[in-house]
Amino acid sequence: MPDTQTPVPEGLYQRIVEDAPDAIIFADREGTIRLWNAGAEAVLGYRADEAVGGSLDLIIPEKQRVGHWEGYRRVMATGATRYGRGELLRVPAIRKDGRRISIEFSILLPRDPAGEVLGAAAILRDVTERWEQDRALRQRLAALEGARSQDELDLRTHVTKALHYVIDPELGLDVVELGLVYGVEVQGSVVRIDLTMTTPACPLGEHIVQDAEARIRALAGVSEVEVRLVWDPPWSPERMTASARKTLGWGT
Repeated sequence: MPDTQTPVPEGLYQRIVEDAPDAIIFADREGTIRLWNAGAEAVLGYRADEAVGGSLDLIIPEKQRVGHWEGYRRVMATGATRYGRGELLRVPAIRKDGRRISIEFSILLPRDPAGEVLGAAAILRDVTERWEQDRALRQRLAALEGARSQDELDLRTHVTKALHYVIDPELGLDVVELGLVYGVEVQGSVVRIDLTMTTPACPLGEHIVQDAEARIRALAGVSEVEVRLVWDPPWSPERMTASARKTLGWGT
């Protein structure tokens, strides 16, 4: 059975706090530092005698101070913070040597016997290396996504050019000029095209679809092609290019 009778050695809790590798800091309701352990010195560079009695502004970047103090005063007034259990707060901090680091911490709100908040205790660690690794990963992913988007854009351009070689044998014009292309969708190496015909009764519809599929499939970077015949909205001569209408004598 657990031994619940042996008393904890005197001063043990204090030694645990003082010697913990993580930074442990306590500031009173006004934001004045009252506790600064060895971990805080290791992480932030200041000795306890340099930090205790001073403001938390000592480690808060100037641009973050207004937001910090608004939040700090709100927590002191309400006695509530969402960073006490489970969720960690991630913010930048400034070391004594001026170096900007990223820290991650949880917050504890000690209270007096009457239940009033005495201040805020933070248990924090330097996560700069992890943050930089995460940033580098995000940058690589963004670069890959940008390259993929550019590849898709380039492939879409090639698809559109290829469709200019898909000719309606009856009219002697390509499906792009005739306004028969309702949509081109490129997702990676998969191409989907929505085509219509000048009339649902067009006897050459199947031939045109097969020609489009063959030309798109022949493009480098294409693994799958789907050409769908659609009839909504119905095709009309207004969808043709001006040059196509002129060639067919359907107005200028």
